[in-house]
Amino acid sequence: MASRHVGGHVHTRPRAAGPAPSALPALRAIQRALQSERPERERREAVEAARCLLETAEGRWLFAAGCPGEREDVVRTYRDVTVCLTRRSAPPAGDLGGGVGGETPLSAAAESPSAVAQVLQRLVRKLHEEKGQDSPAGAILDAILPPLLLFCAAHQQNAPWSSLASRRAAGELLAALLQATGCATATELLSGTAEAGHGALGAVLREMQPQADKETGKLNPASGRVLCWVLERARSPALSLHLDAALPPALLLSDDYRTNNKVLGVRCLQHIIVNVPPAELLQYNRAQVLYHALYNHLYTHEVSLVQAVLPCLLALLPVLEGPPVPGKPRAPGPSDDTLRLILTHMEAEDKIPLRRVYASHLPTFTARLGITVLRHWKRLQRVILGYLEVDDGSSDEAARLGVLRTLETVIQQAWPRVFGDRARLWLEPLLRALLRLVLDVCEGGSEAAGSREQLLQSATRCVCLLHHCSSDTVPLVLTRLVSSCDSRAVRTWLQGTQQEINSSSSGRQQLAPR
Repeated sequence: MASRHVGGHVHTRPRAAGPAPSALPALRAIQRALQSERPERERREAVEAARCLLETAEGRWLFAAGCPGEREDVVRTYRDVTVCLTRRSAPPAGDLGGGVGGETPLSAAAESPSAVAQVLQRLVRKLHEEKGQDSPAGAILDAILPPLLLFCAAHQQNAPWSSLASRRAAGELLAALLQATGCATATELLSGTAEAGHGALGAVLREMQPQADKETGKLNPASGRVLCWVLERARSPALSLHLDAALPPALLLSDDYRTNNKVLGVRCLQHIIVNVPPAELLQYNRAQVLYHALYNHLYTHEVSLVQAVLPCLLALLPVLEGPPVPGKPRAPGPSDDTLRLILTHMEAEDKIPLRRVYASHLPTFTARLGITVLRHWKRLQRVILGYLEVDDGSSDEAARLGVLRTLETVIQQAWPRVFGDRARLWLEPLLRALLRLVLDVCEGGSEAAGSREQLLQSATRCVCLLHHCSSDTVPLVLTRLVSSCDSRAVRTWLQGTQQEINSSSSGRQQLAPR
């Protein structure tokens, strides 16, 4: 038996003749060296010793179990060594901020994960070669799978603690895991298949539970990204089966004090909402808990968080309210509360990025309410008129395009009530705002050619819809403006809009929701 010292401990490996009956002594020596408080150099030697052991020893000897009782000991020892290796290469504790990408001063600490990933990759390949034979290789692979997946999730991130080398090594380790388990993707590995069962999601969530609670999560900068990586690759029925384990850490992450973690938490919640059946979400008031958590985020002024929360709420509202009942008016509910708060914020908002985010999602919220959007019509009209007046300063004019699409949606959904006997009350201010918008765009208020064309087309559709749900006021106004307009661009738009109105075969067809 050849021996050498590693970190103050004796590390043994077999010679060609007379090998030891088991690799457990060598593995335990490596484990002790990794867990010790000795200098970094000696722990690095332990990683190198593990690499040499897995590279030179035969798989039959590495996973040999002398008796049935020792089989469990072998599985437990390999898991312990794997956990020690992954913890040794974990991102440094502390708040690293929300920076993403690029090589940072912290990426020097990610050279260790590259070496560790290579060791773990060799172990996985050895297990794959021995699996199916009379050895505990399959049980070992199942036992080490959760920490290995969490390792891959942490070091595949384009984050301050990673480097190009560590990301490549983590990707290769994940590929080896997929090959060893016979899965095509990480989604299949986590969620399972009809033939293979529900996958590794439950074991992975249990493995990361100590890292994802309120206190330890603050010390582990990768925990939020790892949770997001895992949950976004999970599908039902595995996700439904382990919903009680997946939902609490996602809610906790969305309530973090750091904005980047809140966004990650909301992304996790949206994935759960989309991929779990509504009946599961409605059980135990889960959907109400989700709604209140997301609704409270609407009071923030962080653009990235609002951008994540709005589509998440749009996915949750149908779960809470259910499908509409034909012939029965929809009772006021969470959709009304959400739209009311959004419109309140939009009226007072002076930050251009937030105005653009709100306006881009407003058409979907108004379309969801249908004709009951009339409950919010006065405030909605003020928002539309106010946003049409202001160029948002961007190349895509997201704010003004969003409220134009909102106006189209409202007219299509609610024109019999909005533009009935009181049509003139709403028609004149809306038409005036649209014509001012056209004048501003044609005179160069919007610099980008693409957005200018989109604005003019959307304004034309809105004017045509106003005409089809009202009297002949609109054609008379357009005719009068054509004869008195000095701007060639505006006059061209007016004439084109007149032709569009005249060529419409049926006004009621124009009002059908698109």
